[in-house]
Order: sequence, then C-alpha cells, then structure tokens
Amino acid sequence: MPGRDTAVDFSFQTLGYKNDTTFFGARDWNHNQYLFIEQDANGQSLRFYDDGDVLAPFEANADGRLVLTTDGTATVTVGNRAPTTVTGLNLQNDSGANLQIFAVLAGHGGSWRFKAMRIEKGGETVRDFVPVSRLADGVTGLYDLVDGGFY
Repeated sequence: MPGRDTAVDFSFQTLGYKNDTTFFGARDWNHNQYLFIEQDANGQSLRFYDDGDVLAPFEANADGRLVLTTDGTATVTVGNRAPTTVTGLNLQNDSGANLQIFAVLAGHGGSWRFKAMRIEKGGETVRDFVPVSRLADGVTGLYDLVDGGFY
C-alpha cells in the first residue's frame, strides 16, 4: 500500500455510474483504509472511502489515471479534465489487509475497466500489471511484467 515506501500508478476506464462501487484498496472493518470508490456524496465523484476528499468528478466512459505517491499525494485525471491533486492523505495501510485490485465493499463491485497498474516499493517496480486473456484456455487475468506471473 502507498505510504512510507510504496507508490501506485493505476490506469482505468470508467463505465456507467454506480453508487459506492469500489475500484481497489485495502480495508478491514476496524480500519477504513484506502478504498478508491465512486460515491454520490455532494455529487458523483471519485474519492477515498472515509476520507472525504473528492479526488475528481465522476465522468462515465472516460479514461482515467490515479497516481499515489509515498508522501500522501494523490493525482487523478479523468477524461479531458485537468488533473486534480490532493495532498496530505494518509495512504499508509495499517489495517493488515492486503491490497485488492478488484475490491468489493459490501457487495458493491466496480463499474470500471482495468487498463494497467504499476506498484513500486522503495523506488523499485515490484508489480506491473496489464490485462490479458491467456491463449491456452481463454482465461482473463492480469499479467505481471515484472515476474511473468499470471493472476
């Protein structure tokens, strides 16, 4: 998770709006940490659960990018809008929960398409995911350009 030494660069495409749909994050019920969602509070928006900061207005069927840095900065670009940057976020995951890329919160699955995600730890790329369909059996998943694994 971002914080101290981990950063994320995530490319996605939004689909139709669905309230409280989750994209990815880490959370347990005692620590509301780092869940990137669409939420209809003060208008349709992209935000972090339990944080309150609107990162960007929601736009359907638009390409987006979320960059999280180790200093608590989140920069979001959606569609043709100018990037939005929020600083001072607590992105450190102290919940003990693992990062879930296709996160589901209380049955609210995502309404989006995954394009790519790079995760860096200590300045080194540890995961570089791209979506693929495996030729051998047609199973869709994520290929990691770093370790060659299929997830």
